[in-house]
Amino acid sequence: MQGVSDLTNGFVESERDSYYGLLAHARDTRLAAQQQAARTNLEAAQATFRADPKNRRKSHQLFYDLVTHPDAWRGQPVTLRGYIRDLTPMEAGENPEGLGTLYQAHLFTADSAQFPYVIVCSRIPEGLPTPSARRPTDYITVTGYFYKLWTYRAGTESGHWSAPLILANRLEWTPPAPSPPLAATWWWLGAGLLAAAVLGWREMQRRDRAARRLLRELERGDEAAQTEAASRTLFRDLENR
Repeated sequence: MQGVSDLTNGFVESERDSYYGLLAHARDTRLAAQQQAARTNLEAAQATFRADPKNRRKSHQLFYDLVTHPDAWRGQPVTLRGYIRDLTPMEAGENPEGLGTLYQAHLFTADSAQFPYVIVCSRIPEGLPTPSARRPTDYITVTGYFYKLWTYRAGTESGHWSAPLILANRLEWTPPAPSPPLAATWWWLGAGLLAAAVLGWREMQRRDRAARRLLRELERGDEAAQTEAASRTLFRDLENR
């Protein structure tokens, strides 16, 4: 990571090898290993933050930490979650790592508020909706490596702003499972109620037949039907009608 300069718009020649090299490292390293390292980094940063008495009433913000301490995070993995407002394919250009099309996105997270992270990755998931400012794509997760503070144009007093640039293998998109259509829900509810009504009607018919049979037997004077057990069954069935 020698020769990397923060607060530049674009790359200088000294950053070429590290830029492509870090993208290739993200591509070739198991995602689970990157995620575990990212968790370890975040826990260590949070512990250091809480150890400072001045931060007793504050919460650790990764975005602010990256912007204010870029050298401490350079080349380190982080995991981010949020939504993207754009996704731009671009050619990687000639490089020794065999990288072809790359994708750039602006990712907004809970701790970055209205300021984005800039993400550059090699792959995107199939079926990913095309994001826009009016219709951003949510449920995005990315694990990658902090490279530098990237300067871009913005509506600020100076006319530009800086964002952490993250180099990753791919974006992960995990939308929640769609809920069943309302019509289908009502259909299944109605079917369940109808089935319960049919079963209840059949049970009432069975009890009616049993009660009438016992009454006929009592009227005929059938001695077996006049036992105490038969009488109790008759009155219980009649009361339950």
